Amino acid sequence: MTDKERLEEIKRNYNELQAQNLRLQERVQELEVWRNEVTQNVVARNAEYAKCREQNKRYREALEFYANEENYFFDEKEYKVGLGVPESEITLDYGNKARKALKGDKQ
Repeated sequence: MTDKERLEEIKRNYNELQAQNLRLQERVQELEVWRNEVTQNVVARNAEYAKCREQNKRYREALEFYANEENYFFDEKEYKVGLGVPESEITLDYGNKARKALKGDKQ
């Protein structure tokens, strides 16, 4: 191979490498855009996850209150037939815990 042929081969290789380098730079830019979008999506999902965990906590606390059988007990000595509903934690609450738990959804 002559020096001239070798020089032409080096020029071709150089041009191919430049073209490949340009394609790789474009791909890096595409991936950086994608990474930023994914990062924003993760941040949004984390915020939504935290919101759902808080909602779940409120609902669980309200359900545990209503599921606790002791909250339905009332003092039989104070209850007199014909004078209304016996006063227990449940009847005194009158659904306030449930409304409060649900109200958090609207804030």
